[in-house]
Amino acid sequence: MYKKLLIVVLIFLFLKKEAFPQNIDGDSSWARLDQVLSNYGDNYLLQQHAFFKHREDGLKFWKLYPNDPRRYEWFLKTVYLGKYLYYLSFQEKMTQSIQSLLIKGRETYSLPINEKAIKHWNGVYPNLKKEFLDYYAKNRSLKLPGIDTKIRIELLLLTEELKEFLSLSLNEKFRKNSKIDLHRLKSLFISSGKYLTQENFQKPSLIQATIFEPMDVQFISIYKQYGLDSNDMKDFFRAIKNSSFPLLQNWANQRRLLFTLIERPLLFKHVTIQGDTIDIEKMRGKVVLLNFWSIWCSGCIKKMPAIKEVYDKYKAKGFEVISICANDIDMIEKVKRIEKNVGSEWPVLMIGNASTEGTLGQKIWLKYGFWGVPQLLLLNKEGKLVMLNDKLLSGTFEPLVKKLLNENYNLN
Repeated sequence: MYKKLLIVVLIFLFLKKEAFPQNIDGDSSWARLDQVLSNYGDNYLLQQHAFFKHREDGLKFWKLYPNDPRRYEWFLKTVYLGKYLYYLSFQEKMTQSIQSLLIKGRETYSLPINEKAIKHWNGVYPNLKKEFLDYYAKNRSLKLPGIDTKIRIELLLLTEELKEFLSLSLNEKFRKNSKIDLHRLKSLFISSGKYLTQENFQKPSLIQATIFEPMDVQFISIYKQYGLDSNDMKDFFRAIKNSSFPLLQNWANQRRLLFTLIERPLLFKHVTIQGDTIDIEKMRGKVVLLNFWSIWCSGCIKKMPAIKEVYDKYKAKGFEVISICANDIDMIEKVKRIEKNVGSEWPVLMIGNASTEGTLGQKIWLKYGFWGVPQLLLLNKEGKLVMLNDKLLSGTFEPLVKKLLNENYNLN
C-alpha cells in the first residue's frame, strides 16, 4: 500500500514539475512558451513534440493571462502549426512498429491519430478564434509574423482550417471511411467564396492563390490518396459549380476539363526549340510525361535530374519526356542553358507566359486552370491522363512508368 502511495506521489510531483508554471509572471511564462519551439533541432519527432507542447502550454497561457496580447500571437502561430499535431507517436511512447515506419521514411499520415487531441482542439478553437478576431479588429498593430496584411486575417484562418482538414484526411483512421468527407471539404471551400466577389478570374491575385492553392496542391494533385476516383471528383466539381460564387464556378469548370483528359486523349501541336513539330496525337503507343515549367521556378529545375534519370532508363522502351517551358520566346537562350546543364535530350517547347495574350501557354492555363509550375502530366499509351503531379513531383514515379510501358496498346 505504501509503495503504491509513493508511486502516486512521485507521478504527481513529476507532472507538477512538467506542468506550465502558474506562479511566475507573464514575461517569464511567455519566455518559457517561446523557448519550446527552439529545442528540437533537426529531430523530426522532437519537432512534433515541441509543436504539441507549444499548443498545450499556450492554452494555459491563454487562461492565465487574459489581458496579455501575446496570447493572440501564440494563437496564430499554433494555428499555422496545427496540421502537425495529432499523431499519437509524438505524445506517447513509440512502439517498435511506429519507429520502423519513421525509419523507412513513411509520411506522418500513416501513423496513429490522437483523436482525443483533435476533439479537444475542435472544442476550444471556435471561442479562441472569435476572441482573436474581435481583438484583431480593434488592434491592427498586432504582430503577425509572415502574414501578408493585404489578405484578410479571416481568410487566412479559413485556409489554414482547410489545410489542416486536408492533411488529417490523408489518414484513413481520421477519415473513418474509405474516402475523405467531401461534404465537409465542400463546406470549407465554398465558405471562402465570399472573399472572391470582387476578383477577376482572368487576372489571378494573391487572394485567389491563397484560396485555390491548398485545393490544387493538397487535394487535386493527390486526390487518389483521399480514397477518391475520377467519378468522385466529377461529383465534387459539379457541387462547386452549383455554388453562388462565379470564381468558384470557374475553378470547378477548369478542373473538370482537366479531369476529362483521363477519358479523352490530350491533343496539341507545337514547334520545339530544336525546330521539330511535336504532335501529341502521333505519340500514341508511347508513355509520355509532359513537364510544364518556367525559368523562374528553381523547384522545377531541381526536379529535372530525377526526371532525366527515369527518362534515360526507359527512353529506349517507349518513354518520352516533353519539356514545356511557360515563358515567352525571348527567354530561349536561358532555356537552352538550363536544358544543357541538365544534360537533357528530350524535345523542348516554349509555349509562352500564361499572361501573354494569344500564346499556347495562356490558352492551356485558362482552359485547365493550371496553378503555377511545375505541372506534371503522365499520359499512357492512349494519350490519356494517368497521373497529375502527385508522385511525379517527388520523383518516385518509375514503377508507374514501368507498369504503363508493359500495357498493351491497341492501334484500333
